[in-house]
Amino acid sequence: MTGDGGVSTEEVKDFSSEAVREKPEVSTVPYDPEPAREKIRGHVAYALIALLIGVVGTVAAMAAWAKPAPDLNQLTTALITPVVGLVGSVLGFYYAGKK
Repeated sequence: MTGDGGVSTEEVKDFSSEAVREKPEVSTVPYDPEPAREKIRGHVAYALIALLIGVVGTVAAMAAWAKPAPDLNQLTTALITPVVGLVGSVLGFYYAGKK
């Protein structure tokens, strides 16, 4: 550095001798988000179906191996009803978007 706060010519790195990179090719095909969107919709639908199967299986196992409990009916209603509604809504949206 020079005394006046500037940079001297010895401190400046010379990049002129380094190889120049080639520019990457730019695609002329416009981006289509539809395939990625469909893939994500499919993953969400499969995850919700797996959740529904898991909840139904858990409730069935509780009903089969646990002592009969008066709260089992309330628990079943509280777990299955919202999951079935959610799965129905998502699957309806998924298949309605495929038209």
